[in-house]
Amino acid sequence: WQEVTCSAPWATRGGHTSVAHDGKIWILGGANSTDGKMNDVWHSSDGLDWTEATGAAPWSARTSHASVAFNGKLWVLGGAEGTSSYVRTHDVWSSTDGLHWTEEVASASWSTRYGHASTVSDGKMWVLGGYDGGAKSDVWSSTDGIHWTQATAAAPWAARLYHRAVAH
Repeated sequence: WQEVTCSAPWATRGGHTSVAHDGKIWILGGANSTDGKMNDVWHSSDGLDWTEATGAAPWSARTSHASVAFNGKLWVLGGAEGTSSYVRTHDVWSSTDGLHWTEEVASASWSTRYGHASTVSDGKMWVLGGYDGGAKSDVWSSTDGIHWTQATAAAPWAARLYHRAVAH
């Protein structure tokens, strides 16, 4: 490992997402104790020089959401919004450039949640587990971000949140 920079211009944060899209690394949302929840979007082609695509995307400031790069777009899936508590969401947003966003659906078929994992496999976006008032082990997929199909209500793994998923 080599440290590329110790002072990226975006605020320190946790609960954000990062994806690779269009030859760039993208940082989306998150939260910290100074700024609270955020809805900014940053990108870099080298990890050293960063550009803010927007300081205020139209999706609500949030943390513990999920994101993927799929079909030439960035996607933001659910998460926790609200100024002092975790209000769960299940909205789905997409963007080709990180600046212009489209709300694909305000209420996806999966329950409001945060701390869920997402990945892309078999020509679909996948949402796995998370927290909707209790830990989940359900699995959902979509080819368009609008129509979601439940693959299972209870996967054989224990219900969980704040986990990650990758397609390999």
